[in-house]
Amino acid sequence: MERLFRIVAIALGTLVLVRAAPAPAFDPERLAYNLRTTVQSYETIGRTNTLWDAEARRCLTAFARLRSVTNSANQAFFDELGAVLPLLRAKGCDDPMVRYLEARFILVESGSQDKVTAAFQPAARELQDSQYPSLRKFYASMWAYRTTQTSDAKSPMVTSLLSDATSELGKALADRSMPIQEADEATDMLVSSFHGSNTNLWNCYRILEAPLTNVWKGTAFAECLKGRAYVSGAWLARGNGYAETVSKEGGRLFAERLRIAEEALESAWKLNPTDLRVCLAMAHVELGQGKGLARLNTWFERGMNLDPANYE
Repeated sequence: MERLFRIVAIALGTLVLVRAAPAPAFDPERLAYNLRTTVQSYETIGRTNTLWDAEARRCLTAFARLRSVTNSANQAFFDELGAVLPLLRAKGCDDPMVRYLEARFILVESGSQDKVTAAFQPAARELQDSQYPSLRKFYASMWAYRTTQTSDAKSPMVTSLLSDATSELGKALADRSMPIQEADEATDMLVSSFHGSNTNLWNCYRILEAPLTNVWKGTAFAECLKGRAYVSGAWLARGNGYAETVSKEGGRLFAERLRIAEEALESAWKLNPTDLRVCLAMAHVELGQGKGLARLNTWFERGMNLDPANYE
């Protein structure tokens, strides 16, 4: 059994104890999935080379463990990535997954915005052209999309990268072996990148709707995502003008999509009454439906109980 405390010093007859750092704990399903889509993929379809194979395996193993750890004991994996990625660069490793991780964990921390964007774009292209699994392609394209949008929102690459990311996420979600936490985190990263853009959220959800329905129907995250998307679709159909400017069809779609959103979010809450995202989305449903202040207060209180420091 791991000892809770370690002796670190004995001075002047005083025993000094320090709480030992916790050992990493892993979700075994996620760890197996992440090892399969990184280390094992590298060994079968990556750009292997005896010059850097050992370091590449170290790098990808650390990343897989970082993606799968369930407690706060993750610093060792960041340290390992920080140590081995420069070695891989020095040895000339050109594997696209390794190149992406260098951009993600080295350049994001130390490079300028332009350098980060310039690194992510080719890394995303190379992964798209590789045989690495779709989830890995999604994250590379998603990071390239976010950094490109920040540095040059009018670049035609923004639309292209978002399209690539959404397409690859759809393929990844069709994989029934994907752990549910991986599916939730990936879809949430996509949605959270839109910063209130109803058009992007609605269009991307329409692409993801089939695998979400076929594979993930009845799960809390899929119901929540459906609700959030249909809220965006409702306001997109209505438009931002005054009531008299809303077309008959726009009004019909607004009401219909808010009803679907309400049903999905209520279902998500029953499945997981600890998801703050449901509370935030239901507030927007109420703003559209106007059923009364009591319902708005109910969802506000539920959200504040989950996160008193949230001001969204």
